[in-house]
Amino acid sequence: MLEKVLKNIIKYRLLEPHDGVLVAVSGGPDSVALLHALQCLTEEFPLTLWAAHLNHGLRGREAEEDAEFVSHLAKEWGIPAVIEKINVKNLTGKKGLSVQEAARQARYRFLRRVASQRGLAKIAVGHHANDQAETILLNFLRGSGTSGLKGMLPLSQGVIRPLLQITRKEIEEYCRQHGLPSREDSSNLKTDYQRNRVRQHLLPELERYNPRILDTINRMSKVLREEDELLEQVCSMSIAPLVISTGEGIKIPVREFNLLPAAIQGRGIRQCYAALTGSKEGLAFTHVEGALELARGERKKGITFPCGVAILRQKDWLLLRLSVSKRQPEHFAIEVAIPGDTPLAGQNLLVRTRVEEKRGFLLRFSPGTLTNQCVLDWDKVSGPVFVRLRKQGDRFFPLGAPGFKSLKEFFIDQKVPKEKRDLVPIIATAKDILWVAGYRIDNRYKIEPETKRLLCIELVPVDPAD
Repeated sequence: MLEKVLKNIIKYRLLEPHDGVLVAVSGGPDSVALLHALQCLTEEFPLTLWAAHLNHGLRGREAEEDAEFVSHLAKEWGIPAVIEKINVKNLTGKKGLSVQEAARQARYRFLRRVASQRGLAKIAVGHHANDQAETILLNFLRGSGTSGLKGMLPLSQGVIRPLLQITRKEIEEYCRQHGLPSREDSSNLKTDYQRNRVRQHLLPELERYNPRILDTINRMSKVLREEDELLEQVCSMSIAPLVISTGEGIKIPVREFNLLPAAIQGRGIRQCYAALTGSKEGLAFTHVEGALELARGERKKGITFPCGVAILRQKDWLLLRLSVSKRQPEHFAIEVAIPGDTPLAGQNLLVRTRVEEKRGFLLRFSPGTLTNQCVLDWDKVSGPVFVRLRKQGDRFFPLGAPGFKSLKEFFIDQKVPKEKRDLVPIIATAKDILWVAGYRIDNRYKIEPETKRLLCIELVPVDPAD
């Protein structure tokens, strides 16, 4: 199994030598095997490993014992660990989520926060080939298109899945061979969760028809992933020249849009929605079909999409717009994943970050040569980092300036048109502006001779589906 893990790391460029990796460890055989495998590989592929475990507060004493197990295991293996506890049920009521979805979202927020605080480049999770097959079958049962049927990606927004091509049987055999202890989650046996029913009933039944069903599903996933990437690129090339971003939202000319192939039209609507919200999550087939009917003139009434997005027909244009409450610049602020990718709603951009050691870095990058990138002294940054728009009273210390200046004065000096000033991304902590994206960093966060770690930030133009 070790050879397969290393092969996956190299093939999909999951890690670079000397990367810091936060390994999500539930205590089950999958995550224990992943942590052990990565530790074994550090002899020939140097890595800095941390373990992280989140107790969701759902299984009482059993969950407490899981946390104790992970803490003891990490200590025994000489791996630093971060273990926290929350009450997921509180989140389900506030956000209207299922317990499983609330737990998943809370878990990834926890992992990204810990990775950011420790300056770790990647988050490793133990999803394997069986998990991939279950996910694809669940998406199939929901009526998903190719985007859902392609399944999970080996690398996505700083999260890596080195076991994705390895089966549960292989992992269990690896644990037996190496005498690895593990825990079993009793909730995995409950059949009131659909994923458990797929695992316990549907997959075994499919294996009666095709004993190699896991290989078949995962092979299909690879093919669909490659085709979906191509279709997304084709869609972006077709849609991007048509759309117009305004302060109100995204406008699409109906005549030109209706000339596009139907498959491109549907993807185009999804991409525009993702550009406004940062994700396609929540957008259903019926939403997209309604938008296409609006474009064809088959319906007159506008449609309400999730996340406060509405789509309207304005004469010869389709308009996708956020509700006023979602568009107020004063309140727009999204926490930036460090490391990772953070979509910037409405601008077809994402904020990509990573943390690197200073050694050798400046030989590969000259600060100031690219307006969409900046490099800061990571150890000077305190607290979470946000991407937001300007707000009244903003001041910072522009690099190269004699002192502090209001953001308004800075924009005037830089001859930034008034209509664009509310669209310039501001990277900031709760206290200070770090970077007026595309223009200038704050002098207080510049790289100096004693700098040890670098925060690298890049604004990346993306296909809205990314």
